[in-house]
Amino acid sequence: MARQHGESVDVERDVPRSCWSPECPHDGPGHATFLRRRREWFQKPPGLINVLWWLPAGEIPTLDDAVRPLRHLQELGSSSEGWGFAAPLDPPSV
Repeated sequence: MARQHGESVDVERDVPRSCWSPECPHDGPGHATFLRRRREWFQKPPGLINVLWWLPAGEIPTLDDAVRPLRHLQELGSSSEGWGFAAPLDPPSV
C-alpha cells in the first residue's frame, strides 16, 4: 500500500539501519533479481525518485524532510544535502 503524504514512517519496519549493512532488506540476490526485471512491470519515472541524506541519531524524517534533499539533488546535483546510491557520502563529523 502506498504511503500517503504526511503519513508517518515506522523506522523499525521501513528504514534500514544502513543501506550498506548485511541486514539491509534491500540487498541480496533475491532483491537484485527483481530489480533487474523492474522494467517489465514499471514505466521509468520522469526524474529522480531516490535520495540519501544524513540525519541526527533519533530524528525521524517526514515526507517533507525527504522532498527537500530530493529537489536539491535534482536541481544542483550530489552534495552533503542529498546524494544518490552511486556516490555515498560519509557521515558528518560530530
